[in-house]
Amino acid sequence: MPTNGRPGVFFQESFQPLSTGGGGIPGEALPCFAGIYPGGPTAPTLVTSWNQFLIQYGSFSIPATSNTNTPSWALGMNGRYLLPFAIYEFFQNGGSQCIVLSLANSDATSASLQLEDTPATTDIVTVTAKSPGVWGQSIFVEVVAVAAGYFNFNVYFGNSSPSNLVETFPYVTMNPQDHSGRFMATLINSPIGGSHYVSVAVTFPSGGYVAGTTDLAAASPTPLTGASDGSIVPVIGTVIPTALDTLPDQAMYVNVPGLSSTSILGTLASWAAGRGDTMIVCDGPTPTLPETNATVYTNYVNMVTGGSALPVSSYMALYAPWVLVQDPSSTAQGAATLLPPGGLVLGQWQQNDVASGTVQTPAGTQAVLNVVDLETRFTSTQLNGLNNYNINALKIVPGVGFCIFGGRTLDVGYPTRYIAVRRMLIKLEHDFNWLLQPALFQPNDAQLWAWVTSTLQNYLMQQMQAGQLGGTTPSTSYLVTCDSTNNTLATASAGIITATVAVSLLSPAEFINITISQFQGTGTTTVTTSTS
Repeated sequence: MPTNGRPGVFFQESFQPLSTGGGGIPGEALPCFAGIYPGGPTAPTLVTSWNQFLIQYGSFSIPATSNTNTPSWALGMNGRYLLPFAIYEFFQNGGSQCIVLSLANSDATSASLQLEDTPATTDIVTVTAKSPGVWGQSIFVEVVAVAAGYFNFNVYFGNSSPSNLVETFPYVTMNPQDHSGRFMATLINSPIGGSHYVSVAVTFPSGGYVAGTTDLAAASPTPLTGASDGSIVPVIGTVIPTALDTLPDQAMYVNVPGLSSTSILGTLASWAAGRGDTMIVCDGPTPTLPETNATVYTNYVNMVTGGSALPVSSYMALYAPWVLVQDPSSTAQGAATLLPPGGLVLGQWQQNDVASGTVQTPAGTQAVLNVVDLETRFTSTQLNGLNNYNINALKIVPGVGFCIFGGRTLDVGYPTRYIAVRRMLIKLEHDFNWLLQPALFQPNDAQLWAWVTSTLQNYLMQQMQAGQLGGTTPSTSYLVTCDSTNNTLATASAGIITATVAVSLLSPAEFINITISQFQGTGTTTVTTSTS
């Protein structure tokens, strides 16, 4: 009998042949980019456009911190933070929405500003940037009186020009008893409709709110000050799981732009496997120019071999090599820069999901990247070697462009050596968890078992009809069992309900073997080719 620590839906994977007897869900997998960057919210934030990223986080122009401890992988080839480049390339390569986790130094401090009461004698409001770092000093706030006891609270980012107005809160009051719900602290700090840039703390003198006295004085756009980027680099293998575990029911594909440390990536892989709904998409080593083709190949192979290799895990995928793109941070004609592939790859993953679903491997001639060139063009022999090591290569396809040409995780066993299979399992387990939430705390009897069976069968029927499962009929695509055969009196009394689900999973066609026969006068000539 399994022992579970809390009420919930739990999974155990078993890959066995399917017995002959038998979308739109919240939290579906999203790409997630996490990186050291001194700007924007430090909580995981959904970003739905490049313009939104610019507004909330800043741009490529945020200078690298003077902290000499900042790891070189976080800054990339041009000495600038890689996080915004990864986000930009994600949206340039088919991405539509992602989670962004900006990691500040652990000793960074937040910018702030004091606002005075109407007589301009006492500071009664402290405005603080939502996250630490010098970026907060680009925030300006404005107080505009509009009526007795009411004011507009405006937030600017970058500078105080009208075009940089990013938030406005009309008819705000300092009166905590106001029945319109416009009290400043409640409104600005609301987790639903509050500010994305600042929080406020209201401090009244003794006697509390007094109309006309402890109302807020008007203030022209004024910058927040007193911030620091700090100097203590966060521990990546700790801060990323801690932050993203605040999203317990959100499936994710996580990329840390530029990170190639096998020890840190191994820690993240263990965390991802523990969650069960997360994959780590890895970038390779930062290029060290000049470099040879053989050196690049060897550097990638070394990441998956030897004593410090990446773990054998279906929750991790590695792509090679870095890519050369038009430099979006430069106005110089023809400027280009080398970037890690993770941002571009995840853009293709998401575009693939929208078009075909997770059953389709995000690779092949339909996965064309918007790049100028590659760090190196691997030879056919090297491509064979990378594939044998489960490293997903990028290569040029004549007449098509630069394509993703690998669909494997770092697992060696079937079927989870394939990205499509692992992603489909993440989807199924995530969706089952959501669908079965109503079963929790219900009477554990035959009626509940029938409901679970019907719910899962209906869902799997939809997946089969959408071409996401193998087989063309329910009996060849899936089997759901939740009855007295796998739910006994003992398990029911212990609060456990067991549903056994078998599904036919589709693996990608990696190798297409073609035999060409030509009939000639005295016999047959056969040529066998292999496309991969």
